[in-house]
Amino acid sequence: MLTKKQFDDLWDEFKKAMPKGNIPDYDEYIDSENMFEDYLDIFRGINTRMQRGSFSSQKWYYEHPFFQGDKAKLEKKPCIKYVMIGEARPKPNSPIFNHCGGDENNTYFYNVTHVKNTRWLSGPYNALLPSYTKPSCPNQKAKMLMDLASKGYILLDLFPFAITFTSLIRKKLNDLGITNFFYSNYLDPKLTELCKFTCHDDKKPIVAFSGSAITHHYLMHQIANGILTLNPCFSIYATPNYFIAPLVSPALLPPTLINWLPLPNALNGIYPNIGLKQSPFYRAECWDASFSGPHFLFIRNAFDL
Repeated sequence: MLTKKQFDDLWDEFKKAMPKGNIPDYDEYIDSENMFEDYLDIFRGINTRMQRGSFSSQKWYYEHPFFQGDKAKLEKKPCIKYVMIGEARPKPNSPIFNHCGGDENNTYFYNVTHVKNTRWLSGPYNALLPSYTKPSCPNQKAKMLMDLASKGYILLDLFPFAITFTSLIRKKLNDLGITNFFYSNYLDPKLTELCKFTCHDDKKPIVAFSGSAITHHYLMHQIANGILTLNPCFSIYATPNYFIAPLVSPALLPPTLINWLPLPNALNGIYPNIGLKQSPFYRAECWDASFSGPHFLFIRNAFDL
């Protein structure tokens, strides 16, 4: 978890791409990051709330959703097998609460009160588990997160700031080297922290990318060409789909999406699919055209499910 100084220093780097932007709320970051730590407690097997640093309010935002006191609600402690890299948690909206305390206007993955429909939840659930049903209540969302944890799934963000990203900002972040900076100085340390919760067997956990293609396709292309390296605890399918040339010149960023080609067993058996007209260029990419969030079939492809 970032200290206030670390948060401010990262913002100083980030704001080179948007000099007039206001620094995001640090207290909101602290609460959100503690919700991520709540989820990570599932893989730790212990409730660490009393061991963590300060949080924004005088009391916790809600009871630990994955523990009853010090006892984990999951009988068996899972290990991390699948890591999805997103862009950043969404900027909070004014809450709209339903009859059971579910917030129907927000979608943060790790906040169990946020129950508005989002592919960031439905995508991995449909990829790893039986059919998805949108949660309405916090206890239902908490159960779904425990289901995903039991399969070894976790979501990380490239940036710690809950702001509104635009295509122009994303391009500036790439052009100024800021995207690479956060990959190496913010994301990679978080991946290193996750190493202790992997399964410690012969199969490394698999990393995939979703979120904005402007940002993540740019990173994925650099990983595929050896410009950026992936944390050695993890593996990634960095080859293009459709069995085309395994690497593309780093000077030539390939298209984000490519049209279907009628090849046998294309996309790990996903092709053909009536609802999908295009595929991400690299196998580790999970976005679906203009839709927000990862598509469950591309998740299966990226994680070799």
